[in-house]
Amino acid sequence: MTTLEGPAGVARSERAGDIWLISLFGDFDINTTESVSHAIAEARRHHGRAVVFDLHEVTFCDSSLLNHLLHTARSDRVVLVSAPGEVLRLLAVTGTEGVLPHYPDLATARAAIGGGEGPGNSR
Repeated sequence: MTTLEGPAGVARSERAGDIWLISLFGDFDINTTESVSHAIAEARRHHGRAVVFDLHEVTFCDSSLLNHLLHTARSDRVVLVSAPGEVLRLLAVTGTEGVLPHYPDLATARAAIGGGEGPGNSR
């Protein structure tokens, strides 16, 4: 488990059953995404299945965080949970909501992953 302090970071990065869970918090921009890169690298080293990003404590994100998520989705299954309205708006404005499926909570995301839904399907 990884915990960082500051204006933005990774609250949790760990195996959670059949997924790798990365919980983020704070305001993300180009100056605050390094911790996300480290968490993604950790997930790739220790886990080969879906990477779930819990975003319920994210208060802002710009294209820097979005770029990290999209880059990860090129080689890993990425699912977003509990994304706040600002994040959902960014996905809609950039046309990436179909690439990064999002679910209202972890239980719904787990059911979708276990149900074999493709990465382009979102709820």
